[in-house]
Amino acid sequence: MNRLTSFALLTSAALMVASPAFAQKVLTEKDVEAIVIKVIKEKPEMIVESLQTMQNKLQAQQGEEQQKAVKANYKALTQNALSPIAGNAKGDVIIAQFYDFHCGYCKRMLPVVQELIGSDKNVKIIFIDFPILSEDSVVAAKASVAANRIAPKKYMEYHSALMNYAGKYDEATVIKLAKDIGIDGDKLAKEMSSDTVKKYLAEMKALGEKMGVRGTPAMVIGQQMYPGALDVEAVKQAVAKARSGK
Repeated sequence: MNRLTSFALLTSAALMVASPAFAQKVLTEKDVEAIVIKVIKEKPEMIVESLQTMQNKLQAQQGEEQQKAVKANYKALTQNALSPIAGNAKGDVIIAQFYDFHCGYCKRMLPVVQELIGSDKNVKIIFIDFPILSEDSVVAAKASVAANRIAPKKYMEYHSALMNYAGKYDEATVIKLAKDIGIDGDKLAKEMSSDTVKKYLAEMKALGEKMGVRGTPAMVIGQQMYPGALDVEAVKQAVAKARSGK
């Protein structure tokens, strides 16, 4: 919550607390300032309670708006043929993960995803490259999408190699990582520079922004958005919830 929003909430909370005393008066700027100062001094606990109530209401509204955006864009999220997938392609629960290869929390999510793929044979994972942290995140994202285009059976192995790499993702590095697992480096480089890959990444960036993705990782499980990193149990619970239709 930024400073402007905090001030607006504080002023609103003070007016809510003091409104009976000023109900019949047209308030000037000085009146409002006086009310805020008076209530902060005399009834701070009421201000805190009012602020918390208003903040909870604001967060709930934002959550509702995000869920509407997820549902409105769900088909575009889950049915793009260029998106890399893992797990069961016909699984009854779909998980779409937005990630950046430079994101430390995304790297921590890799074993979570691997565990889920191994333990739940009816889950489909869709990987959404969302490079927002650095310019070379874009290089890694291009390599990721390109690898899926030319060697889809090796995608998960390459995804893991990129995630486990800790340095800068320049073109030489992503090509070497690809060659190390048997992906043709020349074909990868050519596909990385293709208009198809560039267009896809631009579309996914726009889609993520429409759905309210502001950082990575973020997961859509069923049709519910889960921002931030989740542990294995939290993901399994979210899958169970989606599977039950709740």
